[in-house]
Amino acid sequence: MARDIQPDNVFFRLTNANTLDGNNDLSYYYREGVIWATGTENLFEPKYVNLEPTTKSKTTLIKAKADPILNGGVFITPEGESIPHGVDDEIYASSNYFGSQNISRDYNSQKYANSWWYDTRAHRAYKIYFVLSYSEVTTIDNQLYYNWEISNAYIVYKDASQDTNDGIYTFTAQPVVDVSVTASATFKSPSGLDTWDKVSLNLYRNNTVHTSSYVLSPDTKSGSIEMKTTFDSSNINLNDTIRLSVSVDGGDNAYDSLIVTEYSMSFSTPGESIDTESYLGLTTGLGIEDDPDCQPVLNNVITSRPSLFIEDVDYSNSSNLSGSGILLPQNIELLRQNSAEKAPTPDSNYSQTSHTRIRYDGTKTTRKEINQYKEGEPTNNLGSIPNVESLNAYLGYFSKVVDPYPNLNNKTALFVKYLIDSTSTLYDPSLSDINFNNLENTFKLKDSNNVPTNVIISIQSIDESKELKNLESKTPSVYSVGTYPNPILFSQNSSTTNSNTIPLLGTTNITSVSPWWRVDNSNRKKLICEDNNLINTYDSNYYMGDLSYNPGENTDFPSGVEPSFTKFDPVTSPWSLVSQSLSTPGDEFRFENNENYSFKVVDVDYTPSTSLVVTFDKEIDASVNTNFFLIRRLAYNPGFVILNEQKPYGFPVSASSSPGIVTPQYRVDALRKNPDDIITSLIEKNLI
Repeated sequence: MARDIQPDNVFFRLTNANTLDGNNDLSYYYREGVIWATGTENLFEPKYVNLEPTTKSKTTLIKAKADPILNGGVFITPEGESIPHGVDDEIYASSNYFGSQNISRDYNSQKYANSWWYDTRAHRAYKIYFVLSYSEVTTIDNQLYYNWEISNAYIVYKDASQDTNDGIYTFTAQPVVDVSVTASATFKSPSGLDTWDKVSLNLYRNNTVHTSSYVLSPDTKSGSIEMKTTFDSSNINLNDTIRLSVSVDGGDNAYDSLIVTEYSMSFSTPGESIDTESYLGLTTGLGIEDDPDCQPVLNNVITSRPSLFIEDVDYSNSSNLSGSGILLPQNIELLRQNSAEKAPTPDSNYSQTSHTRIRYDGTKTTRKEINQYKEGEPTNNLGSIPNVESLNAYLGYFSKVVDPYPNLNNKTALFVKYLIDSTSTLYDPSLSDINFNNLENTFKLKDSNNVPTNVIISIQSIDESKELKNLESKTPSVYSVGTYPNPILFSQNSSTTNSNTIPLLGTTNITSVSPWWRVDNSNRKKLICEDNNLINTYDSNYYMGDLSYNPGENTDFPSGVEPSFTKFDPVTSPWSLVSQSLSTPGDEFRFENNENYSFKVVDVDYTPSTSLVVTFDKEIDASVNTNFFLIRRLAYNPGFVILNEQKPYGFPVSASSSPGIVTPQYRVDALRKNPDDIITSLIEKNLI
């Protein structure tokens, strides 16, 4: 069975039960060893499974919602992968073509066992198993719909032992001159963290190491190894084999895996004359050497390269079907079964730029930068009429200005209640994912040139907040969107001091006593908890109680003293830690009330009643007082836009606030109007 080549494999699609504006599909696809999703704005909508016929024929339903759980709640795949699931979850698998659109099939059959996708970039065969879950049920026209989404996905790769010739070079002829070999391997650590101290590329001849090349830490986080060597032709025998491997050594400081993303091996015979007998004989496991009509080295291909997914529709006049000819293809039944002959159309016709640009895409710009022209500035801009412009179609109305101190220092937080478009229509970011997505894209952290996004602020004129007008002279950059720093646990009770005790409220109220933390001297990225009370209450639904705050010296405020109203926000989350991942930023530790001593949590190693060790993204300096600390979490809060600018204060100091307008630095002409006029218009329409 031929293997479909799927570098970008869209393997599952869900569609909204209610038709909304814009895209209504949530699609999942595979690319280079990672599962991705498009249409994530539809995550929380009621949905149904909506598979194309070709996708359906490659999808296997292992457990439906109404089916009982498998093996006590852990399904074991035929390849040995363990997949936990709940009672109402569904389990699917995606693999190569079956020739049938019935997705309920025997996943223990030999036909299923031999069906794999093939990743041409990683040179590996794979299957995908995934769990479909929901959290809400919606009734539409007396029909139940679920807000389905893939909660877990598992990529299972084919055991290399099942295709023993992949990656092996076999000498099938005696070379007459010495053979030069060039080999390389590219590797990376998924999260960019420290991995093994040494990574080696090994070249074997007949299962014995012939030579090796290596790189040392820190170049083992991401990089490549190159190798060049020569085989004496007189020492090469028929059926000698050459292969590669990658090995690692010294994992004392490894907290990340090492993934080999690409490897290659090539052979050449310098100085060989043109009439020398060829010794080409790379065994690929694909059977190409057995096809006399397709020998690339002889340039004797006599048939067109067929598509891997486009089927040939036969409208020949010899059709004996009713209606014949162009009205009905004679191979209609084969087409319905997705088993018709593949069309002689190379797939590259739809992906190769030189082919698609003149037929489908048309001429388009190749400039990567967005033009930001300012008269008189000698920049890389194109002039007053730009090649490409990136202008925002929304501005924000904020109802409140907040200083997040002491949760977060030297920042200004704006509570953006509405987005406003050029027609003065209001959109509340907290009401829908689409509105929040527009907020994120209007005030994103980096613009199209990958530089910080700056904003312009206009404060509504009220006497109580005149000092906030100072924000109008700034164009601060954006620090975060849709999050607000919440305290989890802290000892800080002043700008310059800390308490020696922390109250913990739970099943029983207890007091945790300093010292709490010490740095691991053998690895200064690790922080070890020293207090048994913190260890025993960790992740056990204990909350930090109130801790009195005594305003102290701080040059960020008038007269060099914190305002009298300074205090931490109430703790609303239990004592636990969230580590950094692709989907979450992770909790942060800050020491000595100094943002320069802020560290992201990248790993938590917890043994109940025994130990708690936290790993940071960088090393802790020996001079830092780790018992003067704050643990905070950037929690989801869809209205906040936090700026890299200290909130202005007057004298005497007050917790002043004001409504106003915040706009991106670059916006459409319809939004380039006086902010006071915008606010006046909204007030007249009773919109604010």
